[in-house]
Amino acid sequence: MKKLYYLSFILLILFLANSCRKEDDTVSTQTISGMVYNQCTDSGLANVQVFLKINKDNSPFQSLETTSGINGTFSFSNVDIHSNSKFTYAIYIPSKSGIGGGETGFNGTTLSFNNNESSIFFKTRVTPKFLLINVSTIYSNSVSNLNDSIVLIFSQKTFHKNIVDLPYTFGGGTYGIIGNSNYSQGNYPMGLYNIAIDKWKNGIHTNTQDSIYLGWGATKPYTVNW
Repeated sequence: MKKLYYLSFILLILFLANSCRKEDDTVSTQTISGMVYNQCTDSGLANVQVFLKINKDNSPFQSLETTSGINGTFSFSNVDIHSNSKFTYAIYIPSKSGIGGGETGFNGTTLSFNNNESSIFFKTRVTPKFLLINVSTIYSNSVSNLNDSIVLIFSQKTFHKNIVDLPYTFGGGTYGIIGNSNYSQGNYPMGLYNIAIDKWKNGIHTNTQDSIYLGWGATKPYTVNW
């Protein structure tokens, strides 16, 4: 029985010693590379501020910063990558709400990775937005039926292909009894918008198509006659 107690004591000491031993840390110098990918155009996005966040024990340890190049590519050179699991890494691109003050909305991202994934070419997906579109529908003097109407639906199909569960359309319209109409819409994904125009004029119904490109931060007018 004494031998059993002695063996149990030795095993407990070994377990405690192993638990208290610090994890080794080997540091290698690497380059972290990637591309800022515009989900509105299926292409790289230049002039975006990109951060590399390094944390230790879930607390900030180091932050590096760069700006994406002409094709949306970016890189961080001479980055210390630690083998110790207490260190974690993330590529961070800030978001902007686009609410008030004429600021353009921008959906950024955070992409976390560990030391074994540092050689991956990271694709960080973002959604830049246009600032404002001012839509005018002009009611022609030749229209005699005040029950006529016009409805416009703007659709960003490239964004919808990439992010199927977020809003990608907006629209509006008016009746002949109201006459000319003006409205504005903003803070939606940038890019090419297809426009479906549903129009009743003097009792005749037509469906036509148009398009408009709304760039990052753009403000544009759009006018349609009916």
